[in-house]
Amino acid sequence: DLAEYEITKFIEDGKVQLDYGITGGSGDSRYIVNNQIVTYGEKNFTLDAAVIDISSPSNKIEHGRSNPACVSPKVIIRNNGSDVLYSVKLNYWVNDKSNAKTAYWEGYLRFSEQVEYHLPIDNSVWTTATSGNNTFHVEIIEANGVTDEYANNNVYQSAFEKPEVYPQDIYFFFRMNNAANENSIIVTDDWGHVVYQRDNLVANEVVRDTLRLGIGCHQLRIEDSDDDGIAFWANSDGNGFFRIMEVGGGVLKTLEGDFGGSSVLNFTVLHELDVPELENNYGYQCYPNPTNGLLTIEGYDLSDTKSQIFNSFGQELSLQPTLSNSQIAYDLSNEASGMYMVRMVKNGEVWVSKVIVK
Repeated sequence: DLAEYEITKFIEDGKVQLDYGITGGSGDSRYIVNNQIVTYGEKNFTLDAAVIDISSPSNKIEHGRSNPACVSPKVIIRNNGSDVLYSVKLNYWVNDKSNAKTAYWEGYLRFSEQVEYHLPIDNSVWTTATSGNNTFHVEIIEANGVTDEYANNNVYQSAFEKPEVYPQDIYFFFRMNNAANENSIIVTDDWGHVVYQRDNLVANEVVRDTLRLGIGCHQLRIEDSDDDGIAFWANSDGNGFFRIMEVGGGVLKTLEGDFGGSSVLNFTVLHELDVPELENNYGYQCYPNPTNGLLTIEGYDLSDTKSQIFNSFGQELSLQPTLSNSQIAYDLSNEASGMYMVRMVKNGEVWVSKVIVK
């Protein structure tokens, strides 16, 4: 873990006392701690916004528990100026700046205060990611509506790896240890919707739960309230295990059991980070996107065309569209907010597009 603290108010007579609060351990237990104290003088700038880190996507070891990532990128913004920082305009991109997206943070930061900002979900930012080395970039364009006074801390970048890609049909094969009452399991999609949840687990019970997941990003999180995972050598709770399996196939992933308080795995289903649109020979387009409910699909010729809409769980919606020769209209106003997939099939060709319902 990496932590940073402002300790100025604790200094007395030029000294500060630090208490780690460590209690005695048994067996071969030890703590390895490295400290650095940084002093600073008067503020150099009136207006100075800085990007000081990228939490995800990142290969940094201190961010290892939440990476590789496929949810919205997270950056750390700090106010290094004497004026209050209340807005930041920034661009972000993967590898190729010509594909940059723009985001706006608004808030209230005094000098030296910082915030972790979740950049807007935009899968198209990942289209420039490759199968090899990738770099995520962030650049501050404006602070409080104008150019700030110090440009050298406006740019940050992080190398990252793509998350693993799993099939739509998987199952969890697991057994908690003797302390199953300490554990819970949850899977969410890229909109934060819970698609699977397990608590009230039974000690040493072998479980097989089958899931059919929708296209896109998902996060699996296993919690342990006693911070000792499901297979910790230094207690008598016994050993559990957790595997992700492909239905009709083999093991996709075996999770480490000695994970402390939580184990987090981000993965995508069927596609990598972005959801590609397949070859479009019939001029298909969906609008408005995002939509408040009414969705129109257009094409050169929609005769003998099959249209389908799936929710984030991979379930097809039972909706009756309004048809014409060049348009198909759906009313999604009664559906939950989130991501949906439009699928068009004509003459054996398939076209898929992502649609957001607000």
